[in-house]
Amino acid sequence: MDKSVLVVDDDDAIRNIIVDYLAEQGYLVYESGDGPRALEILERDHPSLMLLDLRLIKMSGLDVLKKSRQVSPDTVVVILSGNQEEGRAKEAIRLGAYDYLAKPISLQQLKTHILDRVFVH
Repeated sequence: MDKSVLVVDDDDAIRNIIVDYLAEQGYLVYESGDGPRALEILERDHPSLMLLDLRLIKMSGLDVLKKSRQVSPDTVVVILSGNQEEGRAKEAIRLGAYDYLAKPISLQQLKTHILDRVFVH
């Protein structure tokens, strides 16, 4: 499995922190602030992992998740959600997401709970 990650979050600050961290760790990183652009990247590049915020502009994270299963079924999807969205995050798991992380994201949790499990070293 290649070490490519698509980060989808409409909050530029959060997205930039995650993108910078992943790049420093040697991952090939794609990024998007909205659902339609994320789906374009998925269809074109088929990243190994997508970190997907539930709350997006133009299209919900759940809608992106559903469509991602069609355009890039092998991409592992991890949901990023606020604590108040735990029910929606669990729904995303039922729809095929691998796991979810609560915001604010801890980069250490991202590494140990997601990256180290998805990209077995």
